[in-house]
Amino acid sequence: MKNTTLLFTSEHGGNDIPAGYSELFKDSHDVLATHRGYDLGIWSVADALAQAFDARLFKNHVTRLLVDTNRSLWRRTLFSEKTKPLPKKEKQKILDTYYYPHRNAITEFIETEIGRGQKILHIATHSFTPVMKGEVRNADIGLLYDPERSNEKNISKEWKNTLAATLPDFRVRFNYPYRGKPDGLTAHFRKLHANGSYLGVELEVNQKYVTNGSFPSYVQTGLVQSFRKTIEKFSWL
Repeated sequence: MKNTTLLFTSEHGGNDIPAGYSELFKDSHDVLATHRGYDLGIWSVADALAQAFDARLFKNHVTRLLVDTNRSLWRRTLFSEKTKPLPKKEKQKILDTYYYPHRNAITEFIETEIGRGQKILHIATHSFTPVMKGEVRNADIGLLYDPERSNEKNISKEWKNTLAATLPDFRVRFNYPYRGKPDGLTAHFRKLHANGSYLGVELEVNQKYVTNGSFPSYVQTGLVQSFRKTIEKFSWL
């Protein structure tokens, strides 16, 4: 992949509460340990992928209940019910300390790579709760992309095909359990860079497989092997 730089990110992998905000979450320890606090197990997948491909990985350690680094400033879910009532000045402090540093570091990396003639293939890693509002999610892996961007669509289709060989019992769905086009970090960068220079795909893995805080090795290996086979299919990468 001489012409393409791989990039992995994890916006919801941690559920840390920074010093100074513990009082806000003193009654929220149970919630912090659930999907509302972070994407359970996803760091095991993100680390496995980044290490396998010797690629850059940006991980956010702070819980999304403080601020959601995967949301734009205008989204009502940027701050949770714990932080939304805070004064404007305190919210700005949270943004300056925990939101912008993560997003700005990724932005700088992408712009530097594109500036030197590289394409970016960005895999944003996430995990999802098996049951949401009483509804059982009927997928094991979701691949989220913008249907209007042909390169993302082609990569996702091929990845689904290769996953059928490495994780044959897993059900893989496109743009599930969320749609790939609406607001998020990949959507943000699509607005800044053309289809030919930036590809953003969100990987979603069902948390029902998580054991002791990590996805089992066969899941990690299956994702790595399938992704390797996927990118080998595209000479333009």
